[in-house]
Parts: sequence; structure tokens; C-alpha cells
Amino acid sequence: MKKYILLNLMFLLNNIYFSQSTIDYDLGMEKYQAKKYNEAIIFFNQAIKLDSNQFLCYINRGNSKAKINDLEGALLDFESSIKIDSTNALSYYNLGVTKSKLKRTQEAIIDFNKAIEINPRDAHSYCNRGMEKAKLKAYNEAILDYDNAIKLDSNLAAAFNNRGNSKSKLNEYSSAILDFNIAIKIDSTYSEAFYNRGTTKLKFQDNTAIIDFNKTIELNPYFAAAYYNRGLLFYFQNNINNAIEDFNKTIEINPNYGEAYCNRGILKITILNDKENGCLDLVKSSKLGITNATESLKLYCH
Repeated sequence: MKKYILLNLMFLLNNIYFSQSTIDYDLGMEKYQAKKYNEAIIFFNQAIKLDSNQFLCYINRGNSKAKINDLEGALLDFESSIKIDSTNALSYYNLGVTKSKLKRTQEAIIDFNKAIEINPRDAHSYCNRGMEKAKLKAYNEAILDYDNAIKLDSNLAAAFNNRGNSKSKLNEYSSAILDFNIAIKIDSTYSEAFYNRGTTKLKFQDNTAIIDFNKTIELNPYFAAAYYNRGLLFYFQNNINNAIEDFNKTIEINPNYGEAYCNRGILKITILNDKENGCLDLVKSSKLGITNATESLKLYCH
């Protein structure tokens, strides 16, 4: 009888721990959805302490850590979730995304491979694997992944945008623009798709690119590259003052944007006859690793 009572008591305590763990997990999710990631981590910690076998606790604690840029901590949590359940595609997907942020491209591809092996119907895994392949300049392989993503989800704007980028890299400009058009049709607030369409138009000197750069900046006023490329377009149109204004804005947003210093410096020297400040820009650009700036320094400043 005593043994029976003891077993019942243990069962009851286990249920209490399990229930409290579930409550902590739910509170963690509430904090996560409210973007209070540090508070979310505290609740996930408590849930894991009570029940260390809840793989979703590790996944969402990892997601919370990733949001506060603790990427190494996030990796450990995703790996822990895999030890509990190695058949969960989401854990491998999250590993791949995190390794991508850490610029561990080859490892990220392996994780996306595993995610796809477990769940071949996940469009996002194909899309993200394509992005990693594009980083390796394997553009045709990347396009195949984007094709698969689009077959699985024809409303995945990122897949069209990324496929457009790869096509643009292969000089397939018309086809690339069609992809950007579709991405924008799906999501009219997709600033990167407007920007990428603009840069593709810029490659064959289509002046309507300025409309895309204007829209990019309207959607995201801190998109430094959009100001820089619009500045290039102004320069090609011999609109020097606007070009310099855009290069100024580029540098204001990103003080390490070497190309902007280089082009602003050349304009100051060759158009505004301001050799002193132009050469200062070229020195800065050269220190940031821009080869053209180093060559221009030799040409204009020595």
C-alpha cells in the first residue's frame, strides 16, 4: 500500500512539473511574440529546467538568442533540440539560417540539405539553400533551388527576388526583371526587390531605375546602397550635385561604404575642383580596401 501511494505521489509530482514547464513555455512564447527576447529566454530556461526533453523549448530559446544576436548560443540550443528529436526539420533549418548569419556557408548548406531530406515540401529550406549557393557563385544551382521553392509556394516573394538576383548575375536581365516584378506584385512593400530591379536596370543604363531606387528609399530610408546606386545614376545623367548628395547620405548611413567615398572624391576633384577634400575621400576609400581609390590616388593626388 505504501509503495502504491509513493508511486501515485511521484506521478502527481511529475504532472505538476510537466504542467509548470508547459506554463513557462507558453509564457516564453508570449514574451517572444512581444519581442521581449531576454524575458522569453528566462521562461524557456525555467521550462527546460523542469523538463529537459521539450525540444520546442530549445528551438524557441535558440530563436530568442538569435534575435539578440547570441548566434553561438542559438546554435547550441538548436543542436540540443536535434539530440532530443533528430527527425525535426525545423531544427536543421534554424541551424542553417544561423550558420548563414555566421558566414559558415558550406555548413549551412549541409543543414538545409538535412532539412529538405526530412521535409522535402518546405519551400523556405530550398530558398535558403539557394541563397547559400548564390554566395558561392553557383548561380545555376541556386536557380534550381528557387525553382523548387516556387513550385512549392508560388507566393514566396523571396524566392522570386533571389532567383532574379541570380539571373542578373548571369546577365539574364530581362528574365531577372520579370522575377522582381512578380516579387513586388506579391509584396508591394518589398524594398529589396525594388532595389534589385533598380540595380539590374542600371546595368543596361535604363533610367527608369531611379523610380525603383526612389521607392526603395521611401520604403526604407536607411537603405545605404539605394542612395549609392541612385547617386551613380545621377552621375551618369551628369546631375553632379544630386550625385554628391546621395553619396553624402550613403556615408552618413554607413561610414564604411568605401565606394561612396571613392566616387565622391573623384567628383570633387574632377568636377568641383576641390582636390584637397577629394583626395581625403580617396585616402579613406583606399583604407577601406577599394582598389579603384588606390589607383585614383596615384592619378590625382601625387
